[in-house]
Amino acid sequence: MIRDIALACLLSLGVNVNARSAAPVDYARDVQPILALNCVGCHGPQKAKSGIRVDSPAELANSGTIVRGNSANSSLFLCLNGAEGVKQMPPKNRLTADQMTTIKNWIDQGARANAAEKPNAAVANAQPAKPAAVNAKPVENANERQKDAVEKARERQKDVMEKARERQKDAMEKARERQKDAMEKARERRNKEKDD
Repeated sequence: MIRDIALACLLSLGVNVNARSAAPVDYARDVQPILALNCVGCHGPQKAKSGIRVDSPAELANSGTIVRGNSANSSLFLCLNGAEGVKQMPPKNRLTADQMTTIKNWIDQGARANAAEKPNAAVANAQPAKPAAVNAKPVENANERQKDAVEKARERQKDVMEKARERQKDAMEKARERQKDAMEKARERRNKEKDD
């Protein structure tokens, strides 16, 4: 009874007691449709932003975006979840809680390409993931790319603002010249009228 109450408390806090106890997640049936609908447009074979492809389990594994058996250290899950310091993906139309749970469970269950694939021993014996920087390299790379993109955007914005200031300065100078010419012509007319 106490065990059941403790388990209920942990589950209500969102603690993943044992991802393998969740219903088995099949890549083709459960995960691929989510990624195809939300991610492959920017991270697929035609376009691989930041060099990351998510159109197959092999591409996910090769990109270093998943740590099999450990969603807490998988940059794919951290980006999809909007973890602190990581740009949330997709930028529009965020995944639903059910979709997030499906991907999390798939990674925690070993991120297998299909149900027939045998999980390796390390994944089969994995303990519940603890938030630690075991494989933070993909996240660090993503953060660096994001910082670079922000810096480039700031540089472009600075250039645009500088050009706008120059155009404004030129326009003001031309307006002053036109005003000066108009005043000069007005003086000449007055002087001419006085002389007549």
